[in-house]
Amino acid sequence: MCKNENHIIRILNCRQGFLVLLFAMQFFIFNSFGQQKKIDSLENQLKLSTADTLKINILNAISRQHLAKSEFEMAIKSTARAAAVADKIILSRDETMVRLGKKFKANVLNNAGVIYWYQSNYPKALENYLKSLKIREEIGDKKGIAAGHNNIGIIFNLQGDYPKALEHYYKSLKAEEDLKNKKGIAESFNNIGITYYYQGNYTKALEQHTLALKMSEEMGDKLGISSGLTNIANVYDGEGDSAKAAGNRTMMNDKYSKALACFLKALKIEEDRGDKQGIAVALQGIAIMYGKKEEYAKAMEINLKALKIEEELAEKSLIANSFINIGVINIHLRKFEDAKRYISNGLSLSKEIGSNDAIKDSYGALSALDSATGKWHAAYEHHKLYIIYRDSLLNEENTEKTVRSQMNYEFDKKEQADKLEQEKKDAIVTEEKQQQRILIWSVIGGLFLVLFFAGFMWKRWRITQRQKIVIEKQKAIVDEAYYKLDEQKKVIEEKQKDILDSIHYAKRIQTSLLTSEKYISRNLNRLIKA
Repeated sequence: MCKNENHIIRILNCRQGFLVLLFAMQFFIFNSFGQQKKIDSLENQLKLSTADTLKINILNAISRQHLAKSEFEMAIKSTARAAAVADKIILSRDETMVRLGKKFKANVLNNAGVIYWYQSNYPKALENYLKSLKIREEIGDKKGIAAGHNNIGIIFNLQGDYPKALEHYYKSLKAEEDLKNKKGIAESFNNIGITYYYQGNYTKALEQHTLALKMSEEMGDKLGISSGLTNIANVYDGEGDSAKAAGNRTMMNDKYSKALACFLKALKIEEDRGDKQGIAVALQGIAIMYGKKEEYAKAMEINLKALKIEEELAEKSLIANSFINIGVINIHLRKFEDAKRYISNGLSLSKEIGSNDAIKDSYGALSALDSATGKWHAAYEHHKLYIIYRDSLLNEENTEKTVRSQMNYEFDKKEQADKLEQEKKDAIVTEEKQQQRILIWSVIGGLFLVLFFAGFMWKRWRITQRQKIVIEKQKAIVDEAYYKLDEQKKVIEEKQKDILDSIHYAKRIQTSLLTSEKYISRNLNRLIKA
């Protein structure tokens, strides 16, 4: 390509860059103006509000708007104002209002923790999260307790205190399981998996992330799916590094390819969601994989793209990682001055935010840079620092604490399962006893009915017997009277017979003495004719 052609291309690139920059500036101005209008509108609503609970909600909304503009101090001031209103409610004598005020105070403290987390001010974030958790435990806010343990675990993880991170993650997982909150359970699985990944326990990490991904896919949770894919990609990346150290290049390439595929899937989901932070994380992962596949130009291009988004978000932890990653790529490209500048910036930022894992990576990168430039003594010193931070993260005591946290969770879970099983058995025994009592009372009731019926029948029998005796007596009287009557009848009939016999006898005598009427009549007729 000739010089004129190069000059023309440079001019075009400059013009395109200027237009892109101008468009970005216009977008930022209009976006900021729109957010400021929202803040002004919320402030006006606040002035008109009389209810304290509404004031807290408005102040929380104002805080979120300031956070979106990376106006961290203003966001903190808004949460402080909200906390003051919550304190006012807590001073109420009404028990219900006191509880409500405490719940608002816990939420406000949690929001403050989020703001400090965005600033990568982990000590202040942890302080507010712990205060919030204490109040939530006091009022028995189960959902808030689960979220609180999760947030505290994240801070300890970022600080490289993995045992404490796991302790709180497992407590969060237990609380989410009690609530049957699948989304919270999946998030806990992911966070536990991340901690195992940082400890180099890739088997346990992959197990946890696979559980989380499966659950997120069942729910159709896009953010959960993206997180699961990103975390699984990181595990494959770690396994690829282990294979590389063992000299197994076939396995190394296979793991790196799987990691890249997962990162690309995650990036597509985050782009569809429009989540800049998620896009930046996915781009970081993709850049790292291209770097490990020795495609350094492409890795640099993607890393710079990720860095630009991270700087827009003022996400210090991601910026620190990108600085270190870009520095490592520059070592491979033999741009040693650029490499030193980026790695040093990454180290400073890592120390500022207190990320021991990033500090460890920074010293590892500086050791590699010193080795590449022949500074053997400096390489040795930086490598010692790398080992110190690595061992502080992965020492025996921390490993024991990690195992203890898992065992405590599993023990609590088993204890709860045993308790539920015992409750089931107790319920069965209680039910059986209840059934036995019912049966006994039924038998007693039946016997009582039988006795009652027998008594009733015996009483009826006695009445019947008395009635029978009376009837028999009456019958005897009637029979005796009938017998007397029969005797009288017989006497009368005898007398009647005697009378009739006498009459018949007299009649025969009379008949025998008197001439018959026919004879007289016949003689008269004869005389007349004569």
